[in-house]
Amino acid sequence: MERELVNDGLATLNQEYLIGYCLANTDPVRFHSNHYPFLIPYSFTLNADNKTVKSFTGFVFEEDDSFEQSELSVNQTELNSICYEMKKIARIQFREYGDSDERSGEIDDLNSSNKRKIFELFNKALPMLSREPFTHYLFTYGMRNIQKRPMKKDMQVARFSGEVPSLNFLLSDKGDYYELKLRFKVKEKVLHFCEDRIAMFFICSSANPTVWYLLECETDSRVVLFFSRKNFKIQIPKGYYKEHFEPYVDEIKKQYELEIR
Repeated sequence: MERELVNDGLATLNQEYLIGYCLANTDPVRFHSNHYPFLIPYSFTLNADNKTVKSFTGFVFEEDDSFEQSELSVNQTELNSICYEMKKIARIQFREYGDSDERSGEIDDLNSSNKRKIFELFNKALPMLSREPFTHYLFTYGMRNIQKRPMKKDMQVARFSGEVPSLNFLLSDKGDYYELKLRFKVKEKVLHFCEDRIAMFFICSSANPTVWYLLECETDSRVVLFFSRKNFKIQIPKGYYKEHFEPYVDEIKKQYELEIR
């Protein structure tokens, strides 16, 4: 299964206004300036080979009027609009001490709504993103850090695949215990997660951590997040399996592929 990506070659580069796109990601729970993953444009200069980044000159914000809209390609204009829409709703709202139950519920509902919208926007953006020759990944450590010029050492080259990964579970008999492991498949090939390359809706394989795959649905992202906190495997003593864990495995089989060894 593959999302429809239009591959019309590298975008025509305007040497006066070079723009690329960055997947901005952070830990969604630890700091109060945290955010959901989103895309943000950046400007940069090229090395003499015209293929690699010499330096990043700044993030590009909607209010930035230093360049004329006509300097952008049609693809970049549409993609920028999606980026700006994402950034407006990416910041995670946190409950404050003393908030009423009603206020806490409103915050939870807002976060859930924004998360769904961002996932929809990623699906819309992916074909456009695939056309751009310069794309990167940045772990931001919080929204506050994307007001600055990107640091070259932190910007990691990234490529975004149109293949749709499918989650795959493996249940193994380890003697005294069973082990339930989460993996994923692309084109029927089993891949293992790169543990430090999880961006909620996006995942990478340990074999090629520069290639990002957009998960098929938001539910998959919740499954991946849970198992990422368990190193992608759960071990269950056999004495507890039948009563306490087998019903959980039965539910998994209804939704995902499960291999048993």
